[in-house]
Amino acid sequence: PSIHRSISVKAIIMVHLTFDVVVFGATGYTGEQCVAWLASKYGHDGKKLRWAVAGRNRTRLRQVFAKHGGREDKRIIVADCADPTSLEDMAAQATVLINCVGPFRFFGEPVVKACIAQGSHYVDITGEPEFVENMMLKYHKAAEDKGVYVVPTCGFDSVPADLGVAYHCAEFAKAYPKGALATVDSVLTVDYPKGGQIHFATFESLVNGFANVHKLRKIRKKLRAAPQQTDGGNVSMPPHIKEPNPPRRSKIRWDSELKAYVLPFPGSDASVVRNSQILLHNRNMRGNAKGDDADADDNKEEDTVYPRYGAYFAVRSKFVLAMLFAFSLLLPIFCKFRLGRWLLLKLAPLLTFGGVGHAGMTKEQLDAGSFRMSFVGRGYSDRTKAGKTDPDVTFKTVVGGIEPGYYGASRMAVEAAYVLLKEDVPVRGGVLTPAAALSRTSYVDRISQAGVRVERD
Repeated sequence: PSIHRSISVKAIIMVHLTFDVVVFGATGYTGEQCVAWLASKYGHDGKKLRWAVAGRNRTRLRQVFAKHGGREDKRIIVADCADPTSLEDMAAQATVLINCVGPFRFFGEPVVKACIAQGSHYVDITGEPEFVENMMLKYHKAAEDKGVYVVPTCGFDSVPADLGVAYHCAEFAKAYPKGALATVDSVLTVDYPKGGQIHFATFESLVNGFANVHKLRKIRKKLRAAPQQTDGGNVSMPPHIKEPNPPRRSKIRWDSELKAYVLPFPGSDASVVRNSQILLHNRNMRGNAKGDDADADDNKEEDTVYPRYGAYFAVRSKFVLAMLFAFSLLLPIFCKFRLGRWLLLKLAPLLTFGGVGHAGMTKEQLDAGSFRMSFVGRGYSDRTKAGKTDPDVTFKTVVGGIEPGYYGASRMAVEAAYVLLKEDVPVRGGVLTPAAALSRTSYVDRISQAGVRVERD
């Protein structure tokens, strides 16, 4: 009887202490923006959302919480990535956890592991492909078996690209129900006032990413042969249309419409979109084989073709272009050596002419920031001609709006958590991309209302 009583008491305590959403890393730069958005949109009374803040330092958490109108100490959770027990205690109190503690290659895995162990859903703001794909490789099956959604890259990396491509494909299908898309390219333009800085943590992730490219290649090789993605056997790669005369692009080109130089985007966008296509394609294959409803109802496998995706960004300044060119040459060399990485991080403000710093941007700079990601698709109005002739359709959509790296990232992460909490996501669980988890929910509408518009161009 005493055992049963202790269990029931624990259950009662957990009911009272479980929050809808917990922000881990709430005292960090983006974490505090998540707190600001939760406070302004969902309030503190718990009627719309019961949420809490978490991090290592209770005093700093109280300061950030109070700054945004929070008062109750019970909504402050102390947890440390170096203490697995504290992470599990935190995860046990969250229905959905928003992780803002990076670099994720160093601090992300223990949090993912704790969430899966406790049955809590997980989203984060990472843009680190090695971390994301390693989590897919190691934890997809465990998360799927427990019905837990682990959805990294729910910030500026890589919601605009991933959901932007998904939206583009859906709108194209509406406009051309018998057509097929061959390619979709996006071009990112970001506008900040003079004096704006990239936060040091973002630069640190970039340096560590270059230093570990060889690890990413090994992870991808294993991931493409991961039987947990397909119930046995190798991963089936999604089909693409091969154009007879595909357009040739140089690595740097001038865009007269944008009045800017356009370069390949070195971030995680292309890899996230590719992983979305792989997940969706294999979900189709598995759904059809099992006879369940995983996309089989309105996306028959034999009719599904995925466009090739190219991610680019625009640079208007020749000085910035020259600086990027110099960095593209120096980073791979410096990142190979511990001393080189130390120098890059130690001298980051100097080497980037003040473009990287610990202070981040002021509220005035964030308020003035904006972005636009333009999507241009080339396809066929009649899919029977796909690959036999040149595409006869050009299709345009756009994602854009508020400052993306901090305002946008925090709102996209919070709204992803809200959808996982409130809606019936048409996936069984697993380590997923934003599009694989959220493209068939109200998520696009929610982020559009939050200032990240997704629309026809």
